[in-house]
Parts: sequence; structure tokens; C-alpha cells
Amino acid sequence: MAIEKEASGFRVSDPHPTTLDRRVPPPAPPEATKCLACGKFRMQAQAENTPLVRIHQYSVCWTPRCTGFARDLWARGYVREHPSQAMAAMGVPLLYRSGSLLKKVKPLSDWRSRAGILWLGAPGTGKTLAMAAWLGASVHNFVVAGRLSGVWVSAGDMLLTIRDTFGRGTSEVDACRKFTEPALLCLDDLGCENETDWTRTILYHVFEARLREGLFTVVTSPRTSSEWDLFGGRLASRLALFRVIELVGRDRRYDVQSQVEVGEIIWANVGSEGIEEEH
Repeated sequence: MAIEKEASGFRVSDPHPTTLDRRVPPPAPPEATKCLACGKFRMQAQAENTPLVRIHQYSVCWTPRCTGFARDLWARGYVREHPSQAMAAMGVPLLYRSGSLLKKVKPLSDWRSRAGILWLGAPGTGKTLAMAAWLGASVHNFVVAGRLSGVWVSAGDMLLTIRDTFGRGTSEVDACRKFTEPALLCLDDLGCENETDWTRTILYHVFEARLREGLFTVVTSPRTSSEWDLFGGRLASRLALFRVIELVGRDRRYDVQSQVEVGEIIWANVGSEGIEEEH
């Protein structure tokens, strides 16, 4: 099994057929009395010509809705067991998907209560690491229709991608779809980009489109809550809907011990992540 990149998202490869026009999966075992998805009992499902079948370890009705439920359940379990693969598919840098580094940060609980999460703090206080730790513990929640629906990108890179796509004749709305449609957007370093009317307009559009559809967004920014007005009033209003966590402390990048640990983590992952040394 693996997580594969597609134009429409990141698909968790599934050995079972994905549509009902292919061969029927094996029947559910005799001890299965009802569908895990809809709760329909075996005799009723049989009478409606939607017998219970076995998708992975789950017994469900032979309908698109119920078999899709079973496949999503299986895919989420796979991503939960292999978060590093999922994070790599989303575009998370090698350093921040290292298990040994993520264990040093306590995952955030009760994150569903707001429209998103906003980590604030001076450079080097651990905002990006905190976002990565949260993602490692939560990424399985963003499997939609068998696909991992999420993107990790810096604000500057997102704007450059949109500008480049828009420059090739695509409308701005279509150019933004890569960032407005995924179930999860992890946006790093908001506030470091060059501020122009165009960047403020694009950032507002991305946040507003995601809020309208109820899509979760996680953000880091080196600005403090008192500096939100620099984002522009409309964007600051949207960010007020997020759970805000402000990190304080020294810049740990100047800490010699931190530099040693980061170097050890990167080199420990060489090979296992498919990175080759230059000769």
C-alpha cells in the first residue's frame, strides 16, 4: 500500500475495486449481522439486492455510499499508521516530518472547535514545528473519498504559484483552486510575503473561500496579534475566527544544541527518505 499523488489529490492505493461496476467483493462473514455504515440488517439488505460484502475488515451493504464509507475508514487507518508518508505527499519539508523531532512537541487537542489554528510568535520559537506536530497526529482526519486532501505551503510560495498559473491565461479564481479546495491547508509564514494590494486580495480570497465551505486552515505567522491590522481589515476579521496560540521565547535556531539535533535528524533520514548524497 502507498499514498500516491494524483492531479485531484493524494490517493491511498486500495486493492479493492472503487466502483460498483467491477467484480463484487467477497461476502461478509456469517457472524456479520448488519452494515457498519448504515445499520441495515443482513436480511433487509439481501431483500433489497444490496447484500453485505466485506471491504477490508468491514462488513457493509453493496452500495456506493456504504462501500465508500468502508474504504474511507480503511484509508484513514492507513494514514494514521503512516503519517510521515502522508505529510510528504502534502509537501511537508523533511525536517518537519521526522518522527524523532515531532515527539518533542505535545500534540494539540480539541482543535475542531474553531475554523482553524493560528500559531503566532517570533522567528525560532517553534511555530512550524508545532504545526507539523499537530498535523502528524491529525492528518488521518483529512481523507476524503479515499484521497488525502491537504496541502502544506508557505504563504510566499502559494502566492508565487498563483501568480505563475494566472500568468498563463488562467483566471485568478481557477489559479487559487489548488489552495481553496483541499480539506486542509497548512500555510506557513503568513506575513513574510511582500505586501501589495494584489497579495492582500488573493489572501483574502483564499481564506474567505475556505471559510465559506467549512474547510480547515492552519497558519503560522511571525506577527503578534497586535499586528493583525497589517494583514488588512477583511483578512484580520477572518483570522479572528481561528484558535490563536502565541509562542514566546528565544530564537532556538541560535542554540548550538538545537542545531546539532536538527543536523542529526536530517542525516538520520537520508536514505530512508530517498535522498542521495552529492559526490
